[in-house]
This record gives sequence, C-alpha cells and structure tokens, in this order.
Amino acid sequence: MKRYLAYLFQVSVNRPVGTVVVAIALTLSLFFPLGWSAWSAYKTFNRIIVNDFRLQYLVGSIIHLDEVLTMSARMNAATGDTRWEDRYSRFEPELDAAIKEAIAIAPEAYEGKGAEQTDIANQKLVAMEQQSFGMIRDGQQAAAENLLFSSRYEQQKAIYATGIQRGLEATQARIQHNQHEFAQQLILASAIAILSLLMLLPIWWIVLQVLQRYLQARKQAEQALRIAEENYRSIFENALKGIFQSSPKGHFISVNPALAKMYGYPSTKHLIASITDINKQIYVDQEKQQEFANLLKMEGKVKGFECRCYRKDSGIIWTQFDVRVVYNSSGDISYYEGIVQDITQRKQREASLKRQLEELQVEIDHNQRELQVATISSTDYFQQLMADADDLRNST
Repeated sequence: MKRYLAYLFQVSVNRPVGTVVVAIALTLSLFFPLGWSAWSAYKTFNRIIVNDFRLQYLVGSIIHLDEVLTMSARMNAATGDTRWEDRYSRFEPELDAAIKEAIAIAPEAYEGKGAEQTDIANQKLVAMEQQSFGMIRDGQQAAAENLLFSSRYEQQKAIYATGIQRGLEATQARIQHNQHEFAQQLILASAIAILSLLMLLPIWWIVLQVLQRYLQARKQAEQALRIAEENYRSIFENALKGIFQSSPKGHFISVNPALAKMYGYPSTKHLIASITDINKQIYVDQEKQQEFANLLKMEGKVKGFECRCYRKDSGIIWTQFDVRVVYNSSGDISYYEGIVQDITQRKQREASLKRQLEELQVEIDHNQRELQVATISSTDYFQQLMADADDLRNST
C-alpha cells in the first residue's frame, strides 16, 4: 500500500492538472456542491500557475529590458562605441515581444488613456534613441549625449516609467486577486468536504503537494528576476567610464570599478569606505566645486563639467563630469548619479600645444624685431651713399 501511494504521488506531481481533475471527479461523485467549489478552485489555480506566473516573469523582463535599452543607448552616446547600438538592436525585439505577450495575457492592465500615453512615450523614446545612433554614426557624439540626457528624453522616460509602474501594479493586483479568490475557494471546498474528508484526504494531500510545487515555481521566477538584475549589474561593472551614485551628505553610495581605478583605489569598497566627504577629498579647487554645486542646484543636471580631482596617492587628474539629481516622490534629493571621464591626457596635450604656440609667437616677435633693425640700418646706409654722391657732384 505504501509503495502504491508513493507511485500515485509521483504520477500526480508529474501531472498536476490531471491530479486536480481526478480530485474534482471524485468529489463530484460524492457531493455536487463540493465538486462545483473544487472546479472553481481548479480554474483559478490553472490561471495562476499558467498565466500569472508567466505574466510576473514578463513584467520583470520588461523592466529589465527597458533599462538595458536605455543604458545601451546612453553608453553608445557617451562612449561613441557602436557595439552598444548592436546590443540595443539585439534586445529591442525581446522587449517588444514581452510587451505584446503581457498585453495578450492581461489586456485589462494595458488599456485606457494611460496605456496610450505610455505607448506614445515609448515610441518617442525609441525615436530619440534611434536618432542618437544616427548622430553617433555621423560623428555627432556631443549632440547624441545632449539628446539622451535632455529634459525631453527624461520627461518621456518618466511617462513611460509611470505607465510601466501602473501596469506592474495592475498585474500585482490581478495576481493578488486570483490568489485571494483561490484561497477563498479552497476554504469553501474544505468546509463542504468535511463529511467526505476521510475518503478524499489522500488525493487532496497530493493536490497540496502540487501547490507546493507552484510555490517553488514562484521562487524560480524570483531567481529569474535576480539573474536579470545581475545582467544589469554586469553592464555597470564593465563600463569603460566611471559611474557613481552619491548621497546629498557627500559620500559614495555605489561606484563601478572604472571609477575606483581612475581615483587610484584598489577596489570599489576601498573608495566608498575612504571617501567620507567628496567635496573636500575629491575636488582640488573648491571654487570649481562650488560652481559645480550651484549649477547642479539650478539646473538639476550638469554636463561636460571639467575640474581637477585628487587621486588616492595625492596625485591630481583632470576629469569631466556628467551628473544629474534624482529626486524622491516628495521632491527631495534622493541621490546624485553620473559619469566621470579622465581627461588628463587631453588637458596635457592642450597645455603642450598652448606652450608651443606661445614659443612660436615669441620667435616670430623676435624675428620681426631683427627685421626692423636690419631695415633701419639699410636705410641709413643708403642715405649716406646719396649724400656722398651729392658731395662728389658739387665738388666737380
């Protein structure tokens, strides 16, 4: 008997839908009300395990892929490296497919005026991103950066993010509603099944094991979301330019390895732990730091700001900042985020060129003075010859 139950359990786990159908059939043979309640529970269960699980995974994929496309477009504009455009082109069809599938599963979450505005914002974002790719191909990197970090782009991004959040909330509400409905149906079925509990206990125990498998499947969905976050983190870690987030109090929240290397620290942890006051420990010229802070306060973002910064070994490098302010829902500053580029070599080349031009100007001025002296001497000599000739004619 024990071996038979073990075999029955294994078959039931491998065929969850069939197990629920058998349970419903046995229940109907005993009590019609119990059968009706169990059938409703089955439909809800099937909808949750098939549709809602897939929908939850799709929502996570949409959020991840949207960030991947935005990061790829901005990194393409910031670095001029067309490989980011290739990455963008590779992930864009996946995002479109995920959105279409999510709409097919839960159309009520993607209907109405808000959904229309989200779709329009998405189209505008894609258009601006494609325009930036064209600018990069035409050698207009600065214009591409300005476009993708412009207020117009951020506005559409905010509209799109709001729409995605609205869809996420609707999706979560749908899942919670289905789960609540399923729980209620199970309670009703349990109440009706008291009289037949002894007969139906084994099969319903198996059904509960199937539900446990469903919970395990939800854990797998969370793992998939975690993998998506790791992929996003990989982009952050492998960026060629320094990327950071810092608090209003003046310390780093997160930095990538490129920034730690730029400032001469062996790791990102060392940089975050060592810098407790960015304004005093990083910036060489406090006047420039104050200028930077004022611009950031007035504009909410700063692009192409150049200043000198200290390295860990007290060396000084030239850097260029692109920074923006991130606000919370209350309108207060949550943190700053930006991109840092080491432009020391460029500054050295500019200084060398300036020095060469100054030396050349000195040489030109010197040559001009010598030419003027030679010209004056030649004129005096010629005048003397003319005077001697006049004296000779007068004497004859």
